[in-house]
Amino acid sequence: IAAYLKSATSPSIDRVIEHLTDKDLIRLEDTIESLNSARLFVFAILGWQTMLYMPSLGTCPPGQLAVADEQNGFRGGAFMQLRQDLFCSRHDLPEFLMGFGILLPAKNLCLAVDTEERLAFDRLDKITPRDFNASLISTIGHLQIKWVDILSCHMEFDPITKKLYLFRFPSYCQASLDCKEGDREDSHGHKSVIHSCATTRGDLREWAATREVDLFMAEILLSYRLLFGQTNTSRRFFRQTAPFKGLPKNVHDLLLAHLCGTKEGYVSEYADTVEQDVYDLAEHFPILRSRIVALHSHMGRATTKTWSELWRDKRDSAQWLTFWALLVFGGLGLLFSFLQVLLQAVQLGLGR
Repeated sequence: IAAYLKSATSPSIDRVIEHLTDKDLIRLEDTIESLNSARLFVFAILGWQTMLYMPSLGTCPPGQLAVADEQNGFRGGAFMQLRQDLFCSRHDLPEFLMGFGILLPAKNLCLAVDTEERLAFDRLDKITPRDFNASLISTIGHLQIKWVDILSCHMEFDPITKKLYLFRFPSYCQASLDCKEGDREDSHGHKSVIHSCATTRGDLREWAATREVDLFMAEILLSYRLLFGQTNTSRRFFRQTAPFKGLPKNVHDLLLAHLCGTKEGYVSEYADTVEQDVYDLAEHFPILRSRIVALHSHMGRATTKTWSELWRDKRDSAQWLTFWALLVFGGLGLLFSFLQVLLQAVQLGLGR
């Protein structure tokens, strides 16, 4: 299936079935039930090979295909629907997958309908790891990290449950980027299976083209450095998140620990994965831009509630220094005033 998807020009689930039948890899009975079983089989394989969704088997009527609800009821930009009819499998992969949501978003895409959110998308152009990192998101934004196996919902957050969803297998992104042009089976082939899901049509403007799939993979890798790797507190925080809790060691992704838990920069041949001190969202995160803006807006609305949070909240350095300077000098002033009153009381006592 992977070999066919990488070599086909406009693959679809039904065309995959035709290919498997022509190669005598599967045999279908002349019934709709047999065809639908084959569709379900290819649909499941496609989800596992692209990691764009997790197929949900046996949870819907026979005439439908379903994906697992990895976000516990939250409907963001990635997953807008969890089911669609089986006959949609005749469509090209981008059009078919778009029936669930924007699993592969195009660059600089803003799906927000709220005017304030759209203004924030246009207004926010730069961020720094000092002001935007996982430690601050957790302590100031009060968000909980939820590690998932689905890359399409990476960096989406649910404002109701206050959960931030992060993809935990960056090696998949690296492997997709490492597929060179020479790996293609013919001049119309694709770098990897996930690249076969890119659109070549101009009318699917919300869906990623081949180059944008590359950008998406690179941005996911770079986002780990932004969120965790570039600040001491976030590196320590990463070790507390236990991304592979409950999973056997042989499926732990060592690249995740390197990206999130070490100070050393990520070394890659791919230019778009080079970490920065200041990130230009349109340049460095054109795909994840809207999700970063949504998180940043949530952080802007968050207020510090404890002295510990006040100490950690250094998003506005001038305001932070002013507050603590006033607190320290004000406290010292009160202390000196108290000592002066105490000294005067002692002097009066001795004078009597």
